[in-house]
Amino acid sequence: MRGESVDVAMSQSYEVALAPERHLISDRLVIAAAVLAFCATRYWWFIERVVPFGGALLGHRLVAGVAGAALIMFAVNARRLHVLIALGAVGLILVGGSGAAYSWGHAQPRTVGNYSGIAIIRSDPKPYRAAQRVVLEIEGERFETYAYGPPGRRLRNRLMGESVFVSGTRTGLRAEQTKWMAPRHVVGSFTVTAVSEQFGYGAPLYRSANRIRRVLLRTAATMPKSEAALFLGLIIGDDRAQPIAMRDAFRAAGLSHLTAVSGQNVAFVLVVVSPLLKRLRTWWQFVATLGTLSWFVVLTRIEPSVLRAVTMAGLAAFGFARGRELSPLRILSCSIIGLIAIDPMLAWSIGFAMSVGATAGLVVLTPQIAKLLKRRGLREWCIQPLATTLGAQLGVMPISALVFHNGPVLGIFANLLAVPIAGLIMLVGLPIGLLSAALPLPLVHVVMWPMLLAVRWVWWVAAVTQRAALGQWLNIACWLVLMVLAVKWWRRYPHDGTDMAK
Repeated sequence: MRGESVDVAMSQSYEVALAPERHLISDRLVIAAAVLAFCATRYWWFIERVVPFGGALLGHRLVAGVAGAALIMFAVNARRLHVLIALGAVGLILVGGSGAAYSWGHAQPRTVGNYSGIAIIRSDPKPYRAAQRVVLEIEGERFETYAYGPPGRRLRNRLMGESVFVSGTRTGLRAEQTKWMAPRHVVGSFTVTAVSEQFGYGAPLYRSANRIRRVLLRTAATMPKSEAALFLGLIIGDDRAQPIAMRDAFRAAGLSHLTAVSGQNVAFVLVVVSPLLKRLRTWWQFVATLGTLSWFVVLTRIEPSVLRAVTMAGLAAFGFARGRELSPLRILSCSIIGLIAIDPMLAWSIGFAMSVGATAGLVVLTPQIAKLLKRRGLREWCIQPLATTLGAQLGVMPISALVFHNGPVLGIFANLLAVPIAGLIMLVGLPIGLLSAALPLPLVHVVMWPMLLAVRWVWWVAAVTQRAALGQWLNIACWLVLMVLAVKWWRRYPHDGTDMAK
């Protein structure tokens, strides 16, 4: 969630032209459309079971999708507001509901049984007890695999996008597994019996991304194992080697978002390549930006939070090329609609929901909190960090409380101490890690020493916060006190009426 503030800063001066009649499609309508698209996708079963002929309609995804897309296009070009709302609502329901119905209807493998042939690796192998946990794509379908012994050792050094020859048995998912696996597009499990030593490097985009990851892995190896794992998690979201104690500490401190690549990482990558992009003409700059974003998505393994951040950055870049301006909430809403239409399973992704919640909190709550703190006479240097932290924390709190039963009030202070240093690591860690690979090993240790100190600071903040964690009821009481103080200050210093959603 720490990076979404950068998304907001990037998007405030850009706009996407969504319709000729701009005055009809207000920010509120776009926000409502995003909420409707999410609900229609997430609760498609309600449409199927309750709405007359809902099951028959959603069962024909192509028909429903085309009809929904046509209604949305007619709505965008409508001249009357009530026509726009009616057609757009029906279209979003058809697109979202039919997409979800199709995705869940294909959550089981087409074929089960023995298989010998080529498999594409769709997730970086991750240690799990004595096995390597990996997702393999076999004949266009994804299977989760736990590889032990020689097959596990041969898969250990492979990366996403590469291909191997495997032998084993495919089976479907149990009912309780489907709930968690299907949103990741996994349709079954694969019991592997043999893996070839030969492998393929995959598509050029994967080759370049994997080459960069291997360079960073070699550079990070100059650090102690735990610090190296945290360093890679901060810059590219690779948390596979993080010890359980570290993960628990970051979760208890409310800092687990730091190792989930998001908007700040995307913004820093664009900052690094901006000197080259500025030399291009406007539309060539837009194309180069999309290419950079696509490469970064593959580098960070196509995580839902990255998809959200990259989509917002792409919309912002398109708006810049068009020379128009769009509010951050409009960009966020358009990103939600587009991503859920492309991949309905994102409606069940916790990472996607937390990323959206944090961004919404930063867009809506952070400006209001900053004004409130300013009226309280706080110093300028502490207003923005505190407002940003509070806005993001409040944005993700409902999801964190419902799913993880976690929302530490001390996380506010942990974020204030850790996020600036983590942001510095994200900004310079990637270029320093790549440049260090060309240096002799003694110099690599010298160059990476400041990074080691910064990484240890972030970990120290998480560990200390975990030890000072409050009990559940005391934590809730502290949040209630903060809310009461906020309401009291708000009433004492009335809001000036500015609509931050516009």
